[in-house]
Amino acid sequence: MFLQRPFIITGVISFLMMVPLAITSTRKWIGRLGGNRWQMLHRLIYFSAAIGILHYYLRGKVEIGRAATSAGLLLILLAFRAWHALQQRRSQSTPQLKAV
Repeated sequence: MFLQRPFIITGVISFLMMVPLAITSTRKWIGRLGGNRWQMLHRLIYFSAAIGILHYYLRGKVEIGRAATSAGLLLILLAFRAWHALQQRRSQSTPQLKAV
């Protein structure tokens, strides 16, 4: 039954990836996990969003244009996120000269 409807599988996977994000989205959990581990866990949102778009496409009740628009928007947002992260790494690795 589920193998005949892959959109159900992708929807459930995307939803299940969101559950730990919802549980750990409080200040208490950030403290328990520590900032770095919490941030690594919350990067699941990128995969969940991609699988969600795949679910939306496989559902088949929309034309491909809407799914492609969503995918394009996700790619733009991920590219901006990657650019921003690269800029932060560059600014942290560049030694700052002190004026005398």
